[in-house]
Amino acid sequence: MPIHLVIHGHFYQPPRENPWTGEIERQESAAPFHDWNARIVAECYESNARSRVLDGNGRILDIVNNYERTSFNVGPTLLSWLIATVPDVWQALLAADRASQARLGHGNAIAQAYNHMILPLATPRDRQTQIRWGIREFETRFGRMPEAMWLPETAVDAATLELLVRAGMRYVILSPAQAARWRPMGESRWITPTEAELDPRRPYRWHRRDAQGNVQGDQGIDVCFYHAPLSRGISFQHYLRDANTLASRIADAAAGFSDPLILIATDGESFGHHEKFGDMCLATLFAREVPQRGFAVSNLAAYLAMHRPAWEVELLPQSAWSCSHGVGRWREDCGCSSGGGPGWSQRWRRPLRQGLDRLREALGEIFTEEITPLLRDGWAARDDYIELLLDPSEAARAAFFARHQTRPLTGEERGRALRLLEMQHQAMLMYASCGWFFSDISGIETVQNLRYAARAIELAAPFAPLDLEAVLLENLERARSNVAAHKDGRHLWERQVRPSHVTAEDAAARLLLEGALGREVTSQVCYRWSLTPDPVVRRDGLVLAGVRAVSQVTGETLRFAGACRRDGRFDFLAGIAPWPASGDWARFVEETTVALGPEAPDLPAWAGRYAARLIRLRNFLPDERRAILEEVLAETQGSLAQACDLLCGEALPAAEAMVDAGMELPAWLQATLEATWSRQVAETLVKLDGVTDPARYVGALDQVAQARHLGLSLDLAQASAWFGRMLVERLESIAESSDVRAWQEFLELLQIGARLTLWLPERALQDRMFRVLRNRVPVLLAGLKDPREEAYALVTAILAVASRLTLNTDEARERLRPLEERFAGDPTYWP
Repeated sequence: MPIHLVIHGHFYQPPRENPWTGEIERQESAAPFHDWNARIVAECYESNARSRVLDGNGRILDIVNNYERTSFNVGPTLLSWLIATVPDVWQALLAADRASQARLGHGNAIAQAYNHMILPLATPRDRQTQIRWGIREFETRFGRMPEAMWLPETAVDAATLELLVRAGMRYVILSPAQAARWRPMGESRWITPTEAELDPRRPYRWHRRDAQGNVQGDQGIDVCFYHAPLSRGISFQHYLRDANTLASRIADAAAGFSDPLILIATDGESFGHHEKFGDMCLATLFAREVPQRGFAVSNLAAYLAMHRPAWEVELLPQSAWSCSHGVGRWREDCGCSSGGGPGWSQRWRRPLRQGLDRLREALGEIFTEEITPLLRDGWAARDDYIELLLDPSEAARAAFFARHQTRPLTGEERGRALRLLEMQHQAMLMYASCGWFFSDISGIETVQNLRYAARAIELAAPFAPLDLEAVLLENLERARSNVAAHKDGRHLWERQVRPSHVTAEDAAARLLLEGALGREVTSQVCYRWSLTPDPVVRRDGLVLAGVRAVSQVTGETLRFAGACRRDGRFDFLAGIAPWPASGDWARFVEETTVALGPEAPDLPAWAGRYAARLIRLRNFLPDERRAILEEVLAETQGSLAQACDLLCGEALPAAEAMVDAGMELPAWLQATLEATWSRQVAETLVKLDGVTDPARYVGALDQVAQARHLGLSLDLAQASAWFGRMLVERLESIAESSDVRAWQEFLELLQIGARLTLWLPERALQDRMFRVLRNRVPVLLAGLKDPREEAYALVTAILAVASRLTLNTDEARERLRPLEERFAGDPTYWP
């Protein structure tokens, strides 16, 4: 009997977006990438969408979509980001699910509880919403009902499983350590872990039971337990370094069992992020080892359709795969952690959960009281709010209110209802499991949960009978950090949570700053506010405007009057006020022009009179500050570059003489030459935009050669980025071309890039070239009759490029060989 192999990847990242803007901010710990999502996309998600299978010489034999052969779930919050940011990865996931449906009759994708909340610790309402949102999100994305749901951290209890059964889920994946006892169906004697280890090579059935413990008919769910040693080996013991060894371990695990199921479950990020090139080990396992060993690669839905459980199982009351103490890791200092320094504890977990629980209860009371006059069943409407998260259009909102409103609501009443529903959304996001998982409260995951709490508090403010922030901070003061500099949860709140907060005034200031930068002030979306300027006035270096701001989240409409100007070369000053109660725009313009003038003689009085906020560059979010400063600095870059060029030109003869004499360059001179030369190489390449003649790149080659002679280490990141984009665009433009010279020139450009020691986007180039090799070359070869044909020169030029990009071209060259040999032996064809 074959070994039924199912490898499940749980693809998930902690949510990272700013709750007010919806954008992920720069995370320095993810450098050189902007943030951790971007880094893990490059290292894992993209790699698995187009994974390499290599031959014995390290050349690419095939590029495959690993998702087609793996069972997988993708966290809904991560999937939304992927769809918006990396659509190619999303399309690979969708294609894999459809391909597996065609191959197996069941798709590889399964759902996940919405935002990775630990369901046994959730309220019954939150647990239900998490499951319903996860299912609905899956339906919308994959176009079908899921057959199963991944439970965050595999955390489970009877109440959670009952909800899965009611939702129509067929099976669940768990750790064997979560089983309390098991037995063959129809037998009376249970087996417990003290007697034997549970065998994960068969499926089990969990039955719903009444209060007396009686089985409720056939109501239940199939349970598949992953093979713990194999799963642990992949996660932590480098099993992904060799496909042959991994396949042998799988075979050994199946030994002695007839018709075995081998289920491996691990974080999907193991395949490339945690284990570099882990995706390639997986691809090689599927491409080479599986056929040789006769493994039957499947998914659990397809397997269970043919293998109904003959054993039943009961589970521990509350358990998870990453905690040895039930679900203590997410509520107390249970002893489970991810490391930390000597003497560290996780005593901060309890006050964090207690504080969020108190906040959740207060928000629930507000929601019940305030939503009741507006919607027929507020909690049912919250379950349905996922529709607006998936589609925030006006049509979707109208349909939503048609389903739920108690009566026709005014625009203001709709805004209140949406505000309350979004408050509940944020109140669930603040329970993402990652906030308790790691070693200290100062981790970015915990801070992110607190940001959601802050956003929920802000949304609740118009309805709250007490200061909800103060209530939460009482608990956060008791949540002591292990890092002295971070003190406690209150300190983190004040230093890292509050500064993330942005308002409609901030968005209006950002809009007016466009005018201060010399651009036209036009309608735009900023921080999830739709902004419309009217009127706009420019006077004495000042930009003044009325601004209508409409929240994309709640539909709330605000109106402001404001002004902005440059304040020196590297700062700005904006004043944003509510639209004057008098409606006297002309007076506002006159008074503001004086108050915000160069001397700003009456600025505090003006701000008090108009209840205005004064906003400077330092008040913007870090990414915004960075982008604005880069633009401002660019204004002076030309003159600074000229000064550096002049300095380096004068110093170059001395530098060359010193190097020729065997002397070391002074540090200041070396640093200046390296920075200037790096910029000059990039500028030389940018000036060659659109130039494909390799001869035109001699200047850049000479610059790099001279830098090497002087012993300079150039930073060629900017040059590499430009040259790499040019190569990708050029390859796309010639992919279907029959111009032999164009292909030959492209090969020379690749060689020039190597001589310049540029970092080239090899994966993108290989992906596109592989499609040419797989789809176009066979067509050209099929019609080739004579080596003197232009088509022969074209094929050889294409194969030369493919070889340069380390693609295996043996098959195409073997097809050329008989033609070449036949004509090589015929003197009539000799020149």
